[in-house]
Amino acid sequence: MAEEQSAPASARATRAAERRTVLSHPRAHLVAIFGSVPALGLLLGFLLPPAARIATRMPILPMRSVVRFVASTQEPWQVAVGAVLGLLLGVGAALVAVAESTRITLTDSRVRFDHTDRTITLERADISAVFLDAKRVVVLDHDTRPLVRARPQAGRGAVAEAFRSHGYPWREHGAADHEPG
Repeated sequence: MAEEQSAPASARATRAAERRTVLSHPRAHLVAIFGSVPALGLLLGFLLPPAARIATRMPILPMRSVVRFVASTQEPWQVAVGAVLGLLLGVGAALVAVAESTRITLTDSRVRFDHTDRTITLERADISAVFLDAKRVVVLDHDTRPLVRARPQAGRGAVAEAFRSHGYPWREHGAADHEPG
């Protein structure tokens, strides 16, 4: 926002008129992540003591003292504490999963990559190719050097469609089908 305030009024009007696409986590994915991962943590926290009691019967057991400690939690309040700890660990894991991905904002003239600790903005004229390499979006310059390699919040199809619809040089098979120049 501060960038737009310092720009001349004509530049702000041009930017406002540009079509914009934001690639972020779909609401259904966020509900699934923040519903299932903490629930799994809660369940594991609840089931860990009975599983530890079974494991203590094994003749060879790494970290036997830790497993015995977990197996000794039989009081209802102890099981509840374990379940709450599992829930909290699940929430933490969900937060990390969401934070480790990148939000992408596209216009016809620039693309912005917003990650937890940094933002990178690239002009479309500086981009020679965009493709997916495994689960990461890769953006190359005109010398085929990578400018950005980021894991997007949106799915493959949405990423490809957004870059294509804004006129970016999308490649289906990565740098192999891209000739420099």
